[in-house]
Amino acid sequence: MSKPRICLIEPCHSHTEVVVPTLDLLYEAYEIYLIAPRSLFELDLLRSTQSLYRAVPIDWQQRHPRWRRFLRMPAKYFTMRQLVNQIAPCCVFFTSTYREIDLLLIARYFKHVPKAQIIHNFQYFLRPGMHRLYEQFDLNLVISEEVHKYILEHHPQYASLDYFLPISFDCFFRLHPLRNPSGVPTGPIQLGVFGAVDQGRRNYEGLFQSLRCWRRKSGAAPFVVHIVGKLPKEYRRFIARYELDELVRYYDHYVSFEEMFRVLRMVDIVLFLIDSTSSYRQTYNRYKISGSSNLIKGFRKVCASSRDFPVESILRDKCFFYDGAQLEQLFEAIADGYITREVVREKEARYTGLDILSREEQQSRLLSGLRRSIG
Repeated sequence: MSKPRICLIEPCHSHTEVVVPTLDLLYEAYEIYLIAPRSLFELDLLRSTQSLYRAVPIDWQQRHPRWRRFLRMPAKYFTMRQLVNQIAPCCVFFTSTYREIDLLLIARYFKHVPKAQIIHNFQYFLRPGMHRLYEQFDLNLVISEEVHKYILEHHPQYASLDYFLPISFDCFFRLHPLRNPSGVPTGPIQLGVFGAVDQGRRNYEGLFQSLRCWRRKSGAAPFVVHIVGKLPKEYRRFIARYELDELVRYYDHYVSFEEMFRVLRMVDIVLFLIDSTSSYRQTYNRYKISGSSNLIKGFRKVCASSRDFPVESILRDKCFFYDGAQLEQLFEAIADGYITREVVREKEARYTGLDILSREEQQSRLLSGLRRSIG
């Protein structure tokens, strides 16, 4: 018996780390057609999992000026609707919906199509009139149990909201095995920051100032910080000027997912690097999540955070904390022997028995949500 068809749509070159886990949870139950910008299919994460879906590329240039992209948006959504008509799926699943204009165009061109969406920034739906656009979807999902809980407690009019955690990269590891770090880690504690190097999202300037202060007063380096994302020239110049090369490992080019996952497996502690200077500090873990959260959950990593950031409850006992942007407190705890690999391993062991982080649990959540809402 053939599987029902489902059509996943990622309208922009974005959220690959959400698209692929969603594929991994759906491919056993559905024949998946993925509509996305041609450039997205060129990334190693989607190339390595291409046996799970049928690629339906569209031409969409993220680098075009914003005004030009805005003018082309109706044509983009009209084209996607034509493709959906040809595929004839039982459901259209938007892995991202962005601003009001996207939602209005979806409401217009996909009016009578059973559809679901992943909401990455729920705060937009609190604006006047947005509840009507929310109701256009048969299934609305967020990707954090913490965000789901907060919204249901504070906005009961959204009681139909559901969630799942896109944290399973089993298909990528199975089809494209990663190189394991050789041997048992030794030497300095390995810290990691993952994602686009954007000061608005993470306090990179605070990190570099803390590294500079540490370098000035201490010779030995009991830790190394891996910045996994293309580092802008100004930060590279800062590293050279203050001789921070012993403390920092970084990239001057785009980092593949394979390389990112290799470093993620290797590091001891993942840094959220979010504090009161961050643009989204009022919405993190209330209406949206940090991209680091699902990586930490998926790879069962220990983390470190400013006390300014409301770390998700499931991660708090796996987390080290420091005040404000004072990462020197974390560095000192490592240097003084309060944070060791043994302590890190003890925190890692607290993941044992957490069924909510299993692939089976999240697959069941997502499939039951789709079947309940769409049939």
